[in-house]
Amino acid sequence: MKRITIIGSSGSGKSTLAFALAEKLGLPTIHIDQEFWQPDWTEPEDKAAFLAHMHAIMDSDEWIIEGNYTTNADLPKRLERSDLLIFMDPPRLLCMWGILTRILKTYGRVRKDMAPGCPERLDWEFIKYVWNFPKTQRPKLKAFYDGHEGHKVRLTGRSSVKSFLISIRNGSQPQGPD
Repeated sequence: MKRITIIGSSGSGKSTLAFALAEKLGLPTIHIDQEFWQPDWTEPEDKAAFLAHMHAIMDSDEWIIEGNYTTNADLPKRLERSDLLIFMDPPRLLCMWGILTRILKTYGRVRKDMAPGCPERLDWEFIKYVWNFPKTQRPKLKAFYDGHEGHKVRLTGRSSVKSFLISIRNGSQPQGPD
């Protein structure tokens, strides 16, 4: 496993898993939020330049890329290049718990997986996005997951993540609940 894509809802544990895998496997980690956002939560003006930047990252030999960005960061190309696709797919309430505890722990500070100048904030639009994710975004990601012909793992909660990381540590083929 040299190229790993991690997708899923905000609050599902994508960044936490990416950090853990990077430590275990020695792979560079790319957080798409960190690459995409400009200071004060501003989107890049030149989306084509951002996409070219992401393609350059994807063309390298080793990476863990976490984040969805199906269009802006070309999820189909990421999947084509990936040795492993991980779909973080816990229940909605676990994701809500994840973002709310994250906001409480890091409010006003920039997280290590976020772009400079983008401090954690309480954003009701974002909370609604996560609440509605199972209906609005999950079907799209599930379709990518289902259509992916390479190695893939769907993780549905903290215990499945723990088991997955143990399988990585033991050097066996990573397994999830699917």
